[in-house]
Parts: sequence; structure tokens; C-alpha cells
Amino acid sequence: MSDYFFITSKLNGYVLDVQGANTAAVTPIVSNPQTGAPSQLWQRVPTGPKDRSGGQSQYYIQTKLNNFVLDIKGSNTAPVTPIINYPINSPASNNQIWQIVESSVEGYFYIVSLLNSFVLDITGSNTAPGTQVISYPQNSPTSDNQLWSFVLSDGTQPVVKKSAFAKKSAFAATATPVKKSAFAATKKSAFAVEKKSAFAPDKK
Repeated sequence: MSDYFFITSKLNGYVLDVQGANTAAVTPIVSNPQTGAPSQLWQRVPTGPKDRSGGQSQYYIQTKLNNFVLDIKGSNTAPVTPIINYPINSPASNNQIWQIVESSVEGYFYIVSLLNSFVLDITGSNTAPGTQVISYPQNSPTSDNQLWSFVLSDGTQPVVKKSAFAKKSAFAATATPVKKSAFAATKKSAFAVEKKSAFAPDKK
């Protein structure tokens, strides 16, 4: 089983959160200050075909709260569609499947939908707690409300290795070693004891 992460916005250091820790289907996904609650902890669950190198490039993003996943509501391909928490569909549906794509900013990624290549976005770059997370086209130039880092649940910043998990965006500059995000540097956990690679190949 994969490690759990906080998925942290570059905009304000807030994290993806299931609104109100509500376990009902269709609960909105919002941006909130980090508390460590299960509603803020996420894991990547491999799905779909492997890439040419044999690595995994498509994932469900699943909450620790109730094992529901990030979902573009109603498979709606329009911009500003809300992201919700929903059970995994059977058969699989592209509105629940995501790719993690490198940005031009070290340590930050786009979370890109297989449905329409839109990305996770904090509505209107609003820095208020509880702001809805939506599906929106990737901005150019880069905007902080669409950039996310993956911070292990023990508070440490993963050491990002080049792999299928971190695909390269068309907007990304030449890859360089990834350093700690500004958020991780300024808010170190008291119980962070070591760096751990979160992007190593999944164990079989």
C-alpha cells in the first residue's frame, strides 16, 4: 500500500480536504489549513496501463477518510466543474483517473485529469479556507493555485525521483533535482525524522 500524503497548494500552503470530513458521496473537495485529519490524507492507487518504461502513470487519488477518490462531478468536461469525493466507479471512468505532471517550479506538480486534461485548481486563486477545488484548463503562465506538492504524512518532503509518477509538462523547464518546497522549509514537522522517496516504483 502506498504512503499517505498531504497534497499541498503552492498558493497558500493549504491542503486538499474532504469538506467537513463528511463521508457521504458527492462531498466537495476544498482547500483548508493542515490539521492532520484523515480527510486531508491521500494515497495514489495505480490503475490503467503502464507507460513505455514499465512504470505507472495513471492513478486514483484516494482519501484515508473512507477510501473514496477525487472525481470530476458528473464527468462534466466544462471548466469550473467541482471536484468531489466519490466511490471508485466500476467500470473505471476517466473523471476519477489522474496523472501527476511536473511543472516548471521545483517540487510542484499539476494533477491532470484523464477526462479532459484539465488540472486541479483552487477557484479564483482564493486564499480563504474552504475554497472549492475545481477542474480547469492549465494556465499559462503558471499560476500557484494549480500547483501542488506531495508531503508525506509524517511531515517530510519526499525526495522526487524521475519516474512515470512525475511526468514532464509541456510547460516544464529542463528537469533539475527537486528541493524542498518553500512550505516544507518553513513549516517543518517536529516529528519529521527522515526523507523518504514517495515516488519509488510500487511494490508487487
